Amino acid sequence: MMDIKIPRNILEQTTECKKNFSCLAEDTRNVCEGIHVNGENVLFIKKDPKSCNYKIPFGSSYICSCPTRNELYKKYNI
Repeated sequence: MMDIKIPRNILEQTTECKKNFSCLAEDTRNVCEGIHVNGENVLFIKKDPKSCNYKIPFGSSYICSCPTRNELYKKYNI
Protein backbone atom coordinates (compact mmCIF):
# COMPACT_ATOMS: atom_id res chain seq x y z
CA MET A 1 0.00 0.00 0.00
CA MET A 2 1.36 3.38 -1.02
CA ASP A 3 1.30 6.31 1.39
CA ILE A 4 0.12 9.28 -0.71
CA LYS A 5 1.06 12.73 0.56
CA ILE A 6 -0.08 15.78 -1.39
CA PRO A 7 0.94 19.21 -0.08
CA ARG A 8 -1.88 21.21 1.49
CA ASN A 9 -1.42 24.12 -0.92
CA ILE A 10 -2.01 21.75 -3.88
CA LEU A 11 -5.18 20.36 -2.27
CA GLU A 12 -6.41 23.90 -1.57
CA GLN A 13 -5.96 24.77 -5.26
CA THR A 14 -8.23 21.87 -6.23
CA THR A 15 -11.49 23.72 -5.72
CA GLU A 16 -13.60 22.06 -8.44
CA CYS A 17 -13.28 18.38 -7.45
CA LYS A 18 -16.63 16.56 -7.82
CA LYS A 19 -15.24 13.28 -6.51
CA ASN A 20 -14.30 14.39 -2.99
CA PHE A 21 -10.60 13.59 -3.59
CA SER A 22 -11.28 9.89 -4.11
CA CYS A 23 -8.05 9.79 -6.15
CA LEU A 24 -6.08 9.94 -2.91
CA ALA A 25 -7.39 6.64 -1.54
CA GLU A 26 -6.10 3.44 -3.11
CA ASP A 27 -9.44 1.63 -2.76
CA THR A 28 -11.45 4.41 -4.48
CA ARG A 29 -8.86 5.74 -6.93
CA ASN A 30 -10.35 6.04 -10.39
CA VAL A 31 -8.22 8.45 -12.38
CA CYS A 32 -7.78 9.00 -16.08
CA GLU A 33 -4.63 7.42 -17.40
CA GLY A 34 -1.91 10.01 -17.80
CA ILE A 35 0.29 10.02 -20.86
CA HIS A 36 2.80 12.68 -19.87
CA VAL A 37 3.06 15.92 -17.98
CA ASN A 38 4.20 19.13 -19.63
CA GLY A 39 5.00 22.07 -17.39
CA GLU A 40 3.52 22.56 -13.94
CA ASN A 41 -0.15 21.69 -14.37
CA VAL A 42 -0.62 20.24 -17.85
CA LEU A 43 -1.21 16.49 -17.83
CA PHE A 44 -2.16 14.88 -21.13
CA ILE A 45 -4.64 12.05 -20.55
CA LYS A 46 -5.65 9.07 -22.67
CA LYS A 47 -9.43 9.25 -22.64
CA ASP A 48 -12.28 11.69 -22.28
CA PRO A 49 -13.12 11.90 -18.57
CA LYS A 50 -16.87 12.21 -18.18
CA SER A 51 -18.14 15.07 -16.05
CA CYS A 52 -14.84 16.47 -14.81
CA ASN A 53 -14.35 20.18 -14.27
CA TYR A 54 -10.63 19.86 -14.98
CA LYS A 55 -10.70 18.33 -18.47
CA ILE A 56 -9.75 20.56 -21.36
CA PRO A 57 -10.13 19.39 -24.97
CA PHE A 58 -6.87 19.74 -26.89
CA GLY A 59 -7.06 18.70 -30.52
CA SER A 60 -8.04 15.03 -30.53
CA SER A 61 -6.93 14.49 -26.92
CA TYR A 62 -7.55 15.97 -23.49
CA ILE A 63 -5.57 17.77 -20.83
CA CYS A 64 -6.18 17.44 -17.11
CA SER A 65 -5.67 20.71 -15.25
CA CYS A 66 -6.43 19.32 -11.78
CA PRO A 67 -3.62 20.32 -9.41
CA THR A 68 -4.04 17.18 -7.26
CA ARG A 69 -4.16 14.82 -10.24
CA ASN A 70 -1.06 16.45 -11.72
CA GLU A 71 0.81 16.08 -8.44
CA LEU A 72 -0.17 12.39 -8.26
CA TYR A 73 1.25 11.84 -11.71
CA LYS A 74 4.46 13.83 -11.16
CA LYS A 75 5.23 12.50 -7.70
CA TYR A 76 3.90 8.91 -7.82
CA ASN A 77 3.44 8.19 -11.55
CA ILE A 78 -0.20 7.37 -10.89
